[in-house]
Amino acid sequence: MARSYADPNAIPNDWRSRQPGFTIWILIAIPRILLLTLFYALYFIPKSLRQHPQWTYRQAFVSWVIRFAFHIVTELGYSQSPNLKPGNLGDKWVVIEPIKSADDEYYGPFRDVSVKPDRIGGTWYPEAPSKTADDDSLVVLSFHSGSFLWITGRPIDSGVTADLVNRKLGPNTHSLWIQYRLAGGRTPTTYPGAMQDAITAYSYLINELKVSPRRIVLAGDSSGATMAVALLRYLAIINHGHNESVQKHFSTATPPRACLLFSPSIDYTIEGDAQAMNQHRNASTDLCE
Repeated sequence: MARSYADPNAIPNDWRSRQPGFTIWILIAIPRILLLTLFYALYFIPKSLRQHPQWTYRQAFVSWVIRFAFHIVTELGYSQSPNLKPGNLGDKWVVIEPIKSADDEYYGPFRDVSVKPDRIGGTWYPEAPSKTADDDSLVVLSFHSGSFLWITGRPIDSGVTADLVNRKLGPNTHSLWIQYRLAGGRTPTTYPGAMQDAITAYSYLINELKVSPRRIVLAGDSSGATMAVALLRYLAIINHGHNESVQKHFSTATPPRACLLFSPSIDYTIEGDAQAMNQHRNASTDLCE
């Protein structure tokens, strides 16, 4: 959760995000990074100075490094521009078309006059399940983290986590990591683009691959976990019959078997109240700048 309200412009677009400002700011950042890294490498040696007294030195230092790295990336306004090319993924890569009757299937807060459903990509780990797969095998639909600005779900940024999840859930588990549209890059897609992609992916599993919802596990980390919760609520609305046309398309879409949420952002009651958040017992370990 953020300590302050998001900038209305969302993506930084000042002089630091354009050349030559980008290069100048990088040159300014390098000595700052080196000095702060040296300082905190020494600062975290006493346990009493770490974010949590039970944290190891490595936990404390790596946590700071990651937080500071994201701070620099945000200052520079960097965001990724994913594409639908498979690269070296081969059959592990899949391109998913949006639901044809889009006006009926994407509704409520996920229907928008300017943001329309579009093709998305996804990576299977270790590979796509066969049509004759055991009915008891699990299929994980996972949404990566990255603040809707970074990461693609491909092995370079998500492979280790995907393999870990598969291993923990069982030997026959298959995971589909969706490369949902991002809010930055060369072709930024604003809300509700990412949620439209989540609906597209779920529909793909149950309607094209004929995967029973009782085999599906939704998973997400950070912003991806927020998407998983939103999709779960969307499916709950469908199953309560609030929209007959959507309910017909998702006729087999009972809630998934389980939902794995890692660092979801679901409580916004104190967002923007920096004083209240700083007083929270987990302020030094759980919250973002």
